[in-house]
Amino acid sequence: MKWGKILITGGAGFLGTHLVEYLLRKGESEIVIFDQLKYHKSEHYGNNVEYFKGNIILQKDVREVFKLHGPFQTVYHLAAIMPNKSVP
Repeated sequence: MKWGKILITGGAGFLGTHLVEYLLRKGESEIVIFDQLKYHKSEHYGNNVEYFKGNIILQKDVREVFKLHGPFQTVYHLAAIMPNKSVP
């Protein structure tokens, strides 16, 4: 099944990585992972997944991901600030 182009904010986190793997198992999808990528070792999911390093609370980063990679058919918003991590 073709899901279309998908943006996953927080896609390098616990929930995000599981969602990426699930979507890839379900069929061909173009996925953009939007995350700060501070504590993440990039995984190679294949040609259908791209990383965008940015901060969801910065409007310029949100505009940039949509400008460079959009339009998206679906956006999964999983980004969060963890209480044990410092805010930039």
